[in-house]
Amino acid sequence: MDQRVDLPPRQQITDLKQAAKHIRTARRILVIGWIMDGTNPSSLDIRLPRTDFVVWVRMPRLVCIWGAISRWAKWIGRTRPEMAPGCIEKIDWEFLRFIWTFEEKFAPRLVAGIAAHGPEVPVLQLEPFLARLQHSVGSNGVGWSTGRRAS
Repeated sequence: MDQRVDLPPRQQITDLKQAAKHIRTARRILVIGWIMDGTNPSSLDIRLPRTDFVVWVRMPRLVCIWGAISRWAKWIGRTRPEMAPGCIEKIDWEFLRFIWTFEEKFAPRLVAGIAAHGPEVPVLQLEPFLARLQHSVGSNGVGWSTGRRAS
C-alpha cells in the first residue's frame, strides 16, 4: 500500500491547529486497516482516496437529539470512557442546533466532499426502515430503496 498522503498546499493552511489535526489524520490512515468515525469534511481529501467504502448512518433528528440528551444526562459532569481524559460530558444549544440542522447544512458538504475526493468509493447509507420505505414508495412506487439519496 502506498505510504504517501498528499496534504493541502501551504497557502491553504491558515490555522495551525487545523493543520496539526490534518497531519494526525494523515498518520492514522497510513496503516493498513482502519475505521474512522466522523463527518468532518476538512479531511475527506486525505481519507477518501484510501477508503474502501463509507458507511453513513442517517438517523432522524429527533432520535439524534434524544441520544445526545440522554447521553448527557447519564454522564453529566463526568468523562465517558471513549472521550479524552478531562473532557467532561456537556451539551449546549450550539450542539443541539448542529444536530437539528445537520441534514440541511452539513450533509450537502459531505455529499460534495465524497463526490470531489472519492467518487468511486461505495457509500452505504443506513437509515431507519420506515424512512427508506417512505422514500422509496414516494419516488418509484416500489417498496425498495437503493439507499442513495438525491442530493
